[in-house]
Amino acid sequence: MRNLKFLEMYGFKVEKAHIIANSKELAATRDALDAAITQLLGLMFLLPNIVGSTANLRSSLNSALKQVAAARGLATPHGIENDPEVAKLTAAIYHQQGKAIHDSEEAILAHLKFNCGFIDKVSSFSPDANSAIGALMSGMLVSSWTLFEACVTDAWTDAVNGRPKSLARLALDASVADDDGMALDTESVEIPKAGKALRPRGISAERLRQWNYTYGFSIGDKVGSLVRWERRGAFNRLDGLRAYYRLTFGKPADDEFAKHYDQLAILEALRNVIVHRGGKIDQPFLDRVSRTQSLAGLGIGDDVPIDGAMFSEKANAAAIASVSLLKFVDNWLITNPE
Repeated sequence: MRNLKFLEMYGFKVEKAHIIANSKELAATRDALDAAITQLLGLMFLLPNIVGSTANLRSSLNSALKQVAAARGLATPHGIENDPEVAKLTAAIYHQQGKAIHDSEEAILAHLKFNCGFIDKVSSFSPDANSAIGALMSGMLVSSWTLFEACVTDAWTDAVNGRPKSLARLALDASVADDDGMALDTESVEIPKAGKALRPRGISAERLRQWNYTYGFSIGDKVGSLVRWERRGAFNRLDGLRAYYRLTFGKPADDEFAKHYDQLAILEALRNVIVHRGGKIDQPFLDRVSRTQSLAGLGIGDDVPIDGAMFSEKANAAAIASVSLLKFVDNWLITNPE
């Protein structure tokens, strides 16, 4: 069984004050990113909090039962657990435990270390616990990718919808250039030059017909949503997202993606092998991570070696890239009001 290194998950630290978007178009995306990070942090603290709260409650309840038994002259508290007086005392203990706070940040950290150590110890000799905790980590790693994908896709869509004059044409040109709807190679997808004969696959007539039923033909402020739906295969992939950002916002957007690309590519590969292969390594995964030292020596059919350190590294990468690209789009919108 692998060492899950649960405590190292807490290397995932996000300064939520840095999640800034001043343009009205990105307000909802900003709030959604904030909520997604909050949920991920909540999951991270779930197990240690359960361990700590359970231990504290059990200790308090045992102490209370012994006191009641002693007051009644009983040698043991056996048989009085359902007594009305004990039930009232138990409710008070639960209420107090729910309001309990630690005296200092050092005390919180000490409790966290102890509880995480207990989790790792249990998972080291219990295959069931190891598997369950590993599954939680895998799910959180997948959530990290979803956090990034949703934020960056929504930011692009909201920006194009909000700037129909300046961005709609670029988005539609990008959609035509992305002839297969996948945008697999960000370097090979180019904006068509003026006068160049375009391939027949743009936005489909069927999609426009469906859009007309919903919005009428006034779709100027919904071009981003239209392209995103028509080319959703591209927006589900890192290279596709990068291509659409580059084709819409230019080289500065591509440069922003490049800062985070290597870590995001590994996170995407991890997400895919967890979701589509049950965490069993396949050849596409090996091809994608071939230059990653920490994943060297793995073979087809091996389990992905997810642990706390891997989660914190990749979750940080996803959160930092999301905040960075959100700021990039926000600055573009502020600088280009029409």
